[in-house]
Amino acid sequence: MIKKIAHNQLDNILEQQNRQIDYNSNQGIENNSNSNSKDLLIYLHIPFCTRKCTYCCWTAHIPSKILMNFENFQTQFVDSLCVQIQHIGPKLMKAGYNPRHVAWGGGTPSVLSIESLEKVLKVLYSSFDLSGIDEHTFESSPCTLDAEKISFLSSNGVNRVSVGVQSFNDDELKMLGRPHNSEEAINTVSLLRENGICNYNMDLMFAIPNHTSEIWKQTLKQALALDPTHITTYLYNNTPNTVLTDLINKGKYQILPMGEMLELDKQTKQILGERGFYESISQCYITRPEHLHKSEYYVQTYQGDYIGFGNGANSSIKQHFLCNSSDNESINRFIQNPVHFDNCVKYTPFVYDSNIETTFMRILNALCTDKGINFKKFYDHYGFNFEESNINHELLNIAKKTNSFNVSDEGISIKKEDRNIVYIKYLLQVLRIKKPVGSSICD
Repeated sequence: MIKKIAHNQLDNILEQQNRQIDYNSNQGIENNSNSNSKDLLIYLHIPFCTRKCTYCCWTAHIPSKILMNFENFQTQFVDSLCVQIQHIGPKLMKAGYNPRHVAWGGGTPSVLSIESLEKVLKVLYSSFDLSGIDEHTFESSPCTLDAEKISFLSSNGVNRVSVGVQSFNDDELKMLGRPHNSEEAINTVSLLRENGICNYNMDLMFAIPNHTSEIWKQTLKQALALDPTHITTYLYNNTPNTVLTDLINKGKYQILPMGEMLELDKQTKQILGERGFYESISQCYITRPEHLHKSEYYVQTYQGDYIGFGNGANSSIKQHFLCNSSDNESINRFIQNPVHFDNCVKYTPFVYDSNIETTFMRILNALCTDKGINFKKFYDHYGFNFEESNINHELLNIAKKTNSFNVSDEGISIKKEDRNIVYIKYLLQVLRIKKPVGSSICD
């Protein structure tokens, strides 16, 4: 059973440490930053989109009238977001955290006006010391970026932009419910470099229903023609309660068989490899180490804690998982009381992260990095040993019986040559998992 802790528990966690810091200072005792990393990732969750895409698992449960109502909610939401940042930021700084990365996600952060973005950034810079920021990344959709907004982001510290293109085939974009067409995507990506953002990623989706290798080849070639520093390829997720899944169940579209998925993945490696791209994380391709998606890598390899602002955001602070849920009423709760989290729990070996699926995905993504899972960093992050979890214990047993894993006293990883086939097979397994009763911390 998951035990819910009082909403102001984060304040209590940080105040306890800050009292210790103050006591040590008064006693002339040096404040040691301790064995745990004090690095911090700041995540800003913007829960609005211009359209509800037919495939999207992140917005499947959110009514369109809420998801797409950003014009009515924008001012109230941004004001509450700023209150939350102002309340928590200075306490995290006093507790000794050093912000290393800032990431905007959602939803679609680029739906915000320049005025709203300016307000949030002003509060962010006044509440945190951002002088040590390495990556400041911003998710976007082609139809919500223009030259003025890109130039504003570039001049205010954003040094990486990710564009949700998904496909350069107009028929596929229509089927996916995307609010842009291929020409708009090309024009938007071209504007990035022209207006000061030279580090940009394109999200592309493969194994879409009725997808062919020729369509995928043309999408990849068009992406390469736009000279990105990073390309992320996503396996289509047949998520329940989405429009596209309903159409598949009614027989209008067909899901690709496993063999074709693996062939598309092989095709991806070949086409991108010919242009010098290699996988930094599974399905994430770059040409140079400095183009690594550092925020993603930070989370996947347990580099340190992270704080999430906005309703629907998750946080991991001092071996506690905190979240604001994203149900129908969450935005109203957040606007009314932005400084409280819906849930705050100390990690246990039974279920950690938000639910069982997230736990599996976190493990899977970490295993597919070059470093895999470091057991010490895992312990520092969660407060228990890797093998104490039933999920992880079973994984270790499987790893010892196969040749696809590297296992040592320091950690575990998937061998590079087997990474994608293991990733796709395990991913499909994960997507079919049913949540056991009581497994979800933040539904």
